[in-house]
Amino acid sequence: GSWGNRNGQFSYPHKIVIDSSDNVYVSDYRNHRVQKFDSKGTWLQNFSVYGPVALDVDSSGNVYVGSFHRSQIVKFDSSGSEVKRWSASYPHGLAVKDGYVYVAQFYSQKIVKYKTDGTYTKSWYAYYPVEVEPTSNGIYVISHYRHAVYLYSTDGAFKKAWGGCCRGNTRFYYPYGLGSDSAGNIY
Repeated sequence: GSWGNRNGQFSYPHKIVIDSSDNVYVSDYRNHRVQKFDSKGTWLQNFSVYGPVALDVDSSGNVYVGSFHRSQIVKFDSSGSEVKRWSASYPHGLAVKDGYVYVAQFYSQKIVKYKTDGTYTKSWYAYYPVEVEPTSNGIYVISHYRHAVYLYSTDGAFKKAWGGCCRGNTRFYYPYGLGSDSAGNIY
């Protein structure tokens, strides 16, 4: 890819996820779309969403996109057809696990847990969250302005935190991304 607005080009790509078939999805923020590629980088299709920031794909191939400036979550099926749309205040991070969608709502400073049909289940406070990562250990959240990682239970109970500003092996400086592997390691 390169800078631009044609298929396979990007203008402020924000998030990348890979589905169970090794297809690659990229939220292309300023081009107002999510682009889908095969594992070799061949462009496959676009999903139209205004200002996509948050992005994830569930085990059935449904694509969930957070439109930051429209304050919405948009769910697409694997063919790219819109299935559902619901309100979510400035979604900056999003992750799907075990039938739930966890959304990091930046300006409202909370994590919101929805069912995959958009039904609200619960929310809890998180200081300016930018990313969320559900694992078997709980829900990891990046707090951008606290320079920290927080761990919560799946029901929002605080478990622990680490990090802080600014230098050193256990410190962060405005962290932005978060990921995990199958062994439960956090990156």
